[in-house]
Parts: sequence; C-alpha cells; structure tokens
Amino acid sequence: EAYALKIAKHYSEQVGRKTTICAVHATLNRLEKKGLLRSEMGDSSAKRGGRRKRIYTITAYGQSTLEIARDLRINLWNQFPGFAGNTFGYG
Repeated sequence: EAYALKIAKHYSEQVGRKTTICAVHATLNRLEKKGLLRSEMGDSSAKRGGRRKRIYTITAYGQSTLEIARDLRINLWNQFPGFAGNTFGYG
C-alpha cells in the first residue's frame, strides 16, 4: 500500500532522478485502468489539513504480470553471457 508522493520519493531515491507528482499520478491511473493496481481513499488526517490520500495496492493480476516481466528480463539477460560478468555494474 502506497500513495503517490511516497512512490515519487521512492522512485527518485532508487533511480537517482526526480519525477513530477503529475507523472506519477498519470502512471498510477493507467496501471489502475489496466487492472494492475487498485486504489481507495484513505482516512483524512489533521496533518494533511483534513484531506484524504488515495492509497494504491497491487492486484493479483498486477503481481503476476510483474513476475512475468521480471522472469522475461532475467531470461533475456541470461542469454548474453558477456553481460553476466558485471560489465555494467549488475549481476
């Protein structure tokens, strides 16, 4: 479970690039329309001035799609033995 601002911050930390909150919202909306995520409004809080957050959760379909994509990338990577030698800082 996460919300857009938290996702944007985590993305920036992991990738080393900033992103706009608008780009994160657009991506989350597309993923939700495809059935990969679901969202619901969380409770309001005094800290947020009474505003509520939209909380996103990955669906079972989203999880299986993510695992398929991961496996495909690993299989492609393993087809090129030269890449396995930490050539690009991976592996």
